Amino acid sequence: MKQKSMVLLGVGTALGAALARWQMARFFAEQPEYEVEDRLGPLEIRHYDRVVRAETTVEAQTWEDALQEGFRRLASYIFGANRPRELALSELELQGDQATPQPTRAQKIAMTAPVNVRTERHTLSNLASEHAAQAPHSDEKFTVTFTMPKERSTGSLPVPEDTRVRLRSVPPRRVAVLRYSGRHDARRVAEKARQLLEAVDRAGLPTRGEPEFAGYDPPTTLPWLRRNEVWIELGRPTAP
Repeated sequence: MKQKSMVLLGVGTALGAALARWQMARFFAEQPEYEVEDRLGPLEIRHYDRVVRAETTVEAQTWEDALQEGFRRLASYIFGANRPRELALSELELQGDQATPQPTRAQKIAMTAPVNVRTERHTLSNLASEHAAQAPHSDEKFTVTFTMPKERSTGSLPVPEDTRVRLRSVPPRRVAVLRYSGRHDARRVAEKARQLLEAVDRAGLPTRGEPEFAGYDPPTTLPWLRRNEVWIELGRPTAP
């Protein structure tokens, strides 16, 4: 009886650990390092060093469709739909001679957090305007982004097989961040983006560009355990 109880206890502990890892996956994924410069009410002002991003732009009718398709493309890239950069260059050089390309040697790249999303034609804060909560703009473009591990550079990363995936070096920048939990549907993201813009305006902070969404957890994470953020890049303060 005692042995059976010990077995059940061991199974329960293992299941509990697996459940915790499943629900708190972001704690096991690399995140870009940043320095907190200040806190202004609900805002956190951060400084990020240079990072390399893999990104893809999706034209979609809904926020959810854009997230799903963008994530699929980028996940395919980091899980092996790629070729070493030196191999891709050698194939280009050999094309003129009609030489047989070498076998591909795919690389796997570690998953990181968060996944960032920005809109290209309309501001994020208008996603759920009027009657368009589920389909904000039929012609909207969304850019979905994965940050690459910090030891990787554009020169060391493999070339994506999907030409819709591109690599981009993002210079150091300061961002204002509003953090929240719960769902990240179009209406919720738009509401938080508006709150971010209002808080930044009250603080008198100059901004650059439009807000972007940052999601740290997979869709399977329970809403109240999720870490969601909206960011906006800050410009240089104007001289008094």
